[in-house]
Amino acid sequence: MMLQAARIVFRKKAYLFLAASVSLISLAFLLWLPNFGLVLARLFEEGSILERTALPWSLLGTLSTNFTFFSALTMVVLVTLFGINVSCMVYALRRRIRTSKRGGIFGAFGALLSLFTIGCFACGSFLFAPLLVTIGGTAFLALLPLGGGELALLGIVFLGYSIFLTAREITTSLSCRISN
Repeated sequence: MMLQAARIVFRKKAYLFLAASVSLISLAFLLWLPNFGLVLARLFEEGSILERTALPWSLLGTLSTNFTFFSALTMVVLVTLFGINVSCMVYALRRRIRTSKRGGIFGAFGALLSLFTIGCFACGSFLFAPLLVTIGGTAFLALLPLGGGELALLGIVFLGYSIFLTAREITTSLSCRISN
């Protein structure tokens, strides 16, 4: 089912481009995040475009120097799955809106809302991160065998499940089934 959905979605090069773009932008953002203030300051300084972009380009190399193999691998897998997930969700949303004959704006809003209910489960961590810090969750992460790397693996599982649910949405008919 997932391969069938991938063939359907990525048959159109625009969705392949969307997945690759989202993945690369996400990876760059994650690599720039620790030094984001410095990157922004450097980008808007006086000087040539080559001088201003030298630092952001050099920070992209930190994937191989500042991360362990495990954390670099999980980061690349996570951003790749995120790009695939976004591309599949956009395809499913456009398909649902295109096949909707009635309902107007409410139908489109309902389709959008229904797709986000099967979206990325990892996004909820922003809600719970401050609570974890307050109750000593970061100390608990240090005690885990992978030093908190389990959360990255959990994120991969959740993104994989989200892609599975979206693939099921893509490969099933949008019309109601009538039993005899």
